[in-house]
Amino acid sequence: MLAGCFGAVAILVLNRGLPTVRAVFAARTAVSDTLPGELVACRNGLRRSALLAVVQVENGMRSGRADTMDADMGRAVDALREALACAPAQPTLWLAFARLRAIRQGVDETVARYVEMSCRTGRFELWNARDRIRFFGAAEADLSDDARRCLAEDRASFARLIASR
Repeated sequence: MLAGCFGAVAILVLNRGLPTVRAVFAARTAVSDTLPGELVACRNGLRRSALLAVVQVENGMRSGRADTMDADMGRAVDALREALACAPAQPTLWLAFARLRAIRQGVDETVARYVEMSCRTGRFELWNARDRIRFFGAAEADLSDDARRCLAEDRASFARLIASR
């Protein structure tokens, strides 16, 4: 029911040309082949649980726990998919998904799409910009033109911030 209401309202707004709603629908489309079912009502803590699962993967990598790496990675990917299904406009989730995919399969077209979605949904959030540069700045040549433009905008945002002080 909620997904149907959201969809009907969003289509009306989308027809009026609001870019934020376009980004949300683009986010939904970017992983539509991997998301479980239709858009569901968000539950409290879903985003936090997904991000904690990503931290668990990263901690496992640092500690060399290869025995649980696949299981931890699977749980984190599932948690991110579920969180993105209910909150597709969360740039931190897109960035975390890009990082996990890059860890598992290297930087590819899908990683570039996830980085782009992080940019579209959180362009002016400097903490996400910092992490995009930190995690994908060195792999910039492997990213799409849109993702490279995003990283350039992130760097320019930091330059403006530093110049304003």
